Amino acid sequence: MGHTEILDLLIPLTSRVCDTGLDKVSPVYSAVFGGHEDCLEMLLRHGYSPDAQMCLVFGFSSPLCMAFQKDCEFFGIVNILLKYGVQLNELHLAYCLKYEKFSVFRYFLKKGCPLASWNHTSEFINHAIKVQAKYKEWLPSLLLAGFDPLNLLCNSWIEAVSDDTLIFTLEFTNWRRLPPAVDKMLSARASNSSWALRQHIAAVPSLTHLCRLEIRSSLKPEHLRSDSFICQLPLPRSLHNYLLYAEVLRMNEVPELAVIQDGEITETI
Repeated sequence: MGHTEILDLLIPLTSRVCDTGLDKVSPVYSAVFGGHEDCLEMLLRHGYSPDAQMCLVFGFSSPLCMAFQKDCEFFGIVNILLKYGVQLNELHLAYCLKYEKFSVFRYFLKKGCPLASWNHTSEFINHAIKVQAKYKEWLPSLLLAGFDPLNLLCNSWIEAVSDDTLIFTLEFTNWRRLPPAVDKMLSARASNSSWALRQHIAAVPSLTHLCRLEIRSSLKPEHLRSDSFICQLPLPRSLHNYLLYAEVLRMNEVPELAVIQDGEITETI
């Protein structure tokens, strides 16, 4: 008798308190841990939550976080969890950076992963700093999706990242009107940095840039994630491109990155 046949017999006999109960361990974790995609789908089809509960036994906050440990089965497991409505959060984005799964990072953004009211900002920034050399693969997507760059402009980010990465981050701000604490950290960093960073910080943002920030701040998060929505705004085409930071992306040689379409993510993307 295979795993699924045994599981089919056990599900009706198992107390559902383990599904999301505090201090319990959902069988969803066991399915993910074992890489048993068929068992995982059976559990979710029978109503088990894809989010389960925080699991101290395994040391993960969710089954999706655990999935990043499963190299071979990762994409299949993630597809199943997404199919059954797993709730995305910043830890999942952080794990994408930790394991350098940048295409999945961009897909999670497209699927509406919340970008405000984070509880794990420090953990995200720690992983972001470690992959800042590859910022072109994930940071543009994050900032264009509406993430507040002030959340990045902490002491650890300002001190650790390259001048290019820091300048790119500042492009999504009015860098002459930053909070005093941030301005002080930037000034300290600039004093020991390249001429390019010092020049950027000293420059006055153009009126068009300030208008871009104002227009983007008025858009809903789901609209910022949609290039097609921005391109349908009653504005000249050149302004559509400007709102999408086309000239900044071009200047920083950010490549056009593949965006996973709705459906299954695959290892080839």
